[in-house]
Amino acid sequence: MKKIAALVIAFILMVSLLSACVHDSADDSKPDDTANVTAPGPVDYLSADYVYTSEVIPFQLLPDGKTYIDNIVLAGNVVYFTARNIDENADDKTSALFAMDIDGSNFKELPNYKPGSFPADITNAIVYISSMHVDNEGNLWVAETRSIDGSDMPDGFGTNLIRKLDNTGDETAAFDVSDLPADEDYIYVYALNTDDEENIYAASFSTIYVLNNQGSLLFTLDFPDFFKSFVSLSDGRVAYVEQQSGGELSLYLKVVDVESKAWGETIGLPSNVWRSSGIFPGNNDYLYLFNDNNFLNGVSIETGNQVQVFNWAGNNLSSDDITGITLLPDRRIAAARLPLSAGGNISLTELVLLTPVPALELPDRIILKLATFWFGSDLRHVVEQFNRKSTTHRIDVIDYSTFNSDEDWRLGLLRLNTEMITGNRPDILDIRFMPIQNYASKGLLVDLYPFLDADPELSRDDLLENLLIASEIDGSLYRLIPAFELITMFGNPGILGDYPGWTVEEFLDVILDNPQAERPIGNNGTKMALLSFLILNNMDEYIDIQSGTAFFDNDDFIELLEVANTFPAEIDYNISKFHAVPDGRQIMDAGRIGLLDFQINRVLFGGELILKGFPTKERDGNVLSPYTNLAITISCEEPDVAWEFIRMYLQEDIQRDIIPNWLFPMSKYIFEEVITKKIPIGGGVGASDGIGELHLKAEEMNLTDDEIDYLRSIILNSTRIVNDDRTILDMVQEGASDFFNGRNTAADAARIIQNRVTIYLSEQAG
Repeated sequence: MKKIAALVIAFILMVSLLSACVHDSADDSKPDDTANVTAPGPVDYLSADYVYTSEVIPFQLLPDGKTYIDNIVLAGNVVYFTARNIDENADDKTSALFAMDIDGSNFKELPNYKPGSFPADITNAIVYISSMHVDNEGNLWVAETRSIDGSDMPDGFGTNLIRKLDNTGDETAAFDVSDLPADEDYIYVYALNTDDEENIYAASFSTIYVLNNQGSLLFTLDFPDFFKSFVSLSDGRVAYVEQQSGGELSLYLKVVDVESKAWGETIGLPSNVWRSSGIFPGNNDYLYLFNDNNFLNGVSIETGNQVQVFNWAGNNLSSDDITGITLLPDRRIAAARLPLSAGGNISLTELVLLTPVPALELPDRIILKLATFWFGSDLRHVVEQFNRKSTTHRIDVIDYSTFNSDEDWRLGLLRLNTEMITGNRPDILDIRFMPIQNYASKGLLVDLYPFLDADPELSRDDLLENLLIASEIDGSLYRLIPAFELITMFGNPGILGDYPGWTVEEFLDVILDNPQAERPIGNNGTKMALLSFLILNNMDEYIDIQSGTAFFDNDDFIELLEVANTFPAEIDYNISKFHAVPDGRQIMDAGRIGLLDFQINRVLFGGELILKGFPTKERDGNVLSPYTNLAITISCEEPDVAWEFIRMYLQEDIQRDIIPNWLFPMSKYIFEEVITKKIPIGGGVGASDGIGELHLKAEEMNLTDDEIDYLRSIILNSTRIVNDDRTILDMVQEGASDFFNGRNTAADAARIIQNRVTIYLSEQAG
């Protein structure tokens, strides 16, 4: 029993991250006099007549240390949720059940809920609510996992219950599901739903159980992907979210057909829908709802077409964070959000209430448009913070990735490039994945040095000097890089050489000298992957934007093509580097190196690690890869305000807490904090790539002073930055493909690539 309880505890910590739900119930919603703007037919949440204000609704102080909130279900105007104490030393780990209105009022613990229905004389019971659902009649359904600390369950008490409760928590029905047929040692209901006939749908690991309203098993369905959820369709059917391992669609819905006791219709979802927690039940207007990169979308009951319902990005929210919603007929929207914060770690769920305000009633604010291809949590946080503080200006985000299609991922960039040239430019650019050299050479960007030098609180001395220098173009600073990664090639110095850096020839010699290494660079070791990785992270070796010159038609690049051609066209990605390195099949790796990455790879590669960088003539191929990097365009009429926004990224709280913890910050002082930080893991840590794993002992976890000095030196002496111009990479790949497929010689491929890139550079300069 103790073993089962321990497994359940571990499992629930993972499942709870995906446990927020949604339930649309117009009957339960309470109109708000300040936003009573109901209209017949579907509510237009995108209407330009209204602007949404957002308010984070705090959860009230919870009793007895039960501060970990999960299983959030939004049902009309009411929010139900469970809370528990996750301290492993806590005496009481049992879930409690709470409710409040979406505006935070009427907070209460459900008075009649008795966890587990244990007799009064059992005081050491532990009850977890692993899943919760609210049906169309307002009944609560909870799945409970029950155990007794230190002893077996009494006779007649199963370990798993599904209970039906009223809105006070009083039990109206209960079904023991402990003895359902299962392939596993125990049942754990991580997803729960009901339909209009009160048939019960329960998912446990790879099995879906369908029970009637008396708790009798009707049938089971096998389901290999157990870490997903149910979705109620507005026509009364219940579907399950499945992750597709290959093909065009990443996620789709599989409808349960109760009559045939089998899987029914399969409903495909767009390829930019990639989070199962972002798919929600339908309502009177939509069969179901789902998030893509930036929008809440619905499938119209009337037309069957997909329509945009609400713009998360336009309201400074990341769709990735949204795990539950309720749409109210008075235009308000409540959303459960699981944001990234505190150095990129998942924080506790919060409730956000979005309230429409007539646009004419708001004071005019000057809008600054910010263009991005990835509206991540850090950028969203800074935009939201700026918009809440400023009473005169507002940042509106345009995510150009939404203009891409499944057939062409470059449509967004084509649109942005056209706007940059024609003058319809955004004010601010998050210039990741954009051709900054091209924009700078055309005079489309503003030099940020005058703003930095005039800043009353910041100076160049506060920032990493090498990062500023690496960011310069002809002595001007056209972008600020608040955070970055170190990208490099690495391995054991006994194999790669103990001298700093290497040339292309030296790199190729290492590969040729180790014929036993059948996959010398691991998963980067296909023909095209190797070539692409070396070019993308070493673009300055092959082009000079300022002079419009390319350097592909030479012996070094021809030899690189020839060696890449000795690599396989395809590779088995099911081979772990944690297996391939120890047995000699892999002798190096390439990618990001942070503190934990250094520690893991030091152990993996035999106790020593050298960061060689990518092969260059000067042996200086360690590369800084910008995360967020921000620029101001010449069309911005409020550059001082744009700078006020950009400089927020350099605030200590942002540099320390909001920037994800695998990155290095631009601030000298916070950088020093990060690189000398000790990792408090008493028993060590396990590293895994999903296939193999490596365990680091506690004494291997923290870097020595010499290793810290070495990593610091590598970073502070790196002056190369990843070039994100994918157009040039496409040209290289197309030319190399003809050689790899035998249609050209390596020399011919190099000449063709040289000509195409030269023409492209000339066109960009013009």
